[in-house]
Amino acid sequence: MKKKLLIIFSLLVPLVMVVVIWWGHHLLKGQFEKEALVAQIEENCSCRAQIDRTSASFFSFPAKVEIHGLKLAPRDEETAKPFGQRAALDEKAALVSIERVLLSVELMSMIRGRLDIQQLHLFSLGVRTEVREEGTSLQAIFEKPAKKPSVEPVITATAPEVKVKEVKLKQAFKVGDLPVSLKVDEAGVDNASVQILNPKNGTRVTLENVRFSLVGMDVNASDLVNHNHCGLEYEGSIRVEKLDGSPQTANFSVVGKGALTPFDPATGEWDPDIVLEPTLKKGSLLGGLPLSQQLSEKDLKNLKDSGIDFGDIALGGVLGEDASTVVHEVHGKLIVKQDTRLVFPQYEITLNDGTWFNAGEDAHIVRGSLIVGPELSVRILDQAKVTANKKFGDGLGDLAVEALKATLMNAQGQMVLPLKSKGRMSKPEVSLDSKISDAKDALKDVGKSLLNGFLKK
Repeated sequence: MKKKLLIIFSLLVPLVMVVVIWWGHHLLKGQFEKEALVAQIEENCSCRAQIDRTSASFFSFPAKVEIHGLKLAPRDEETAKPFGQRAALDEKAALVSIERVLLSVELMSMIRGRLDIQQLHLFSLGVRTEVREEGTSLQAIFEKPAKKPSVEPVITATAPEVKVKEVKLKQAFKVGDLPVSLKVDEAGVDNASVQILNPKNGTRVTLENVRFSLVGMDVNASDLVNHNHCGLEYEGSIRVEKLDGSPQTANFSVVGKGALTPFDPATGEWDPDIVLEPTLKKGSLLGGLPLSQQLSEKDLKNLKDSGIDFGDIALGGVLGEDASTVVHEVHGKLIVKQDTRLVFPQYEITLNDGTWFNAGEDAHIVRGSLIVGPELSVRILDQAKVTANKKFGDGLGDLAVEALKATLMNAQGQMVLPLKSKGRMSKPEVSLDSKISDAKDALKDVGKSLLNGFLKK
């Protein structure tokens, strides 16, 4: 009898396991049907979602989920309708579109309280957003849908009273909000494009052919000191244009790597700290507007008084060499963390440590040096000599040139001008610091010396 029971039990166990696995597979797969995913997205975000189709396999190792034709747009009247009765989403209304999402995950790791994602890839990601006073249009669709405060009329002996329940303020996302610890072997986007429109500043920033990967992400709420990091790899092109049709102010290609600390170890709050090591590729366009159009009236006057004429020289232009640097990203601001050399056809610009750019807000502060090549330096000094001869008399221009050399030239025969730029990236306010004033004072001293020599005769 016992032997028969053992045989029956040994036959039932595999059957029960198969039933449990099938039931679990069916249950999980139901969560990834397109209607269920759309409902989950719209429940947690202030948007309208649309998905063409999905597929899921939880019998494979690792388990795989694919989502095709995902689009997110601001909520509209269709959002209130059942999924099957909605009109198709207008392509122009979508702020986010993804051709395909691929997720592969090790399910057994979840039993151990850890989410182990082997791959998460977004193919052909497209993003459009507009900068507004209250934030971007993209941020708005990812906000949690606001719950209307309930209104409860309270009848008293005198007059009806309306009691409005308080709505709790949104709390910062913390690492403790993660249901499990997180490990990601590789996650990223392939062939992405992003467009940031800023009507206030009159600019459009476009990122194209973007490839971005998170590598080796490891987050554990119980040990953020040792498990709170991620590697980065990226490449793509960035273009900054003015909406009025003016020439482009930036169009450059970048490739690099970096490191990310997702959460603040002290507070546990989501506060990404990113250090990047980018390389701007040769042939990239940075700036390029004539220097005479960017300098302040004071600097232009000082240049004229010194006899220095930069002519049609542009501040910026096409890079003649790759330029590598280290930057620290903080809330959209890229801060340069080392002196960085940018080589252009006729001169170089060195950006000092602490220079920063914010493409999203069209803002920047640059401190550095403008280093003019030897040939151009000679041309500028020859022009200054002609001006000095007219001002002080023929034959005396050499003294003025020597004064300028002593003030502005380095040992390699290059004119070096300390450079400052601030304000909008699309319309920078450029200043050549104090060196031009020093040169002007030097020329005044030449004039005084000549006058003193004449009076003593």
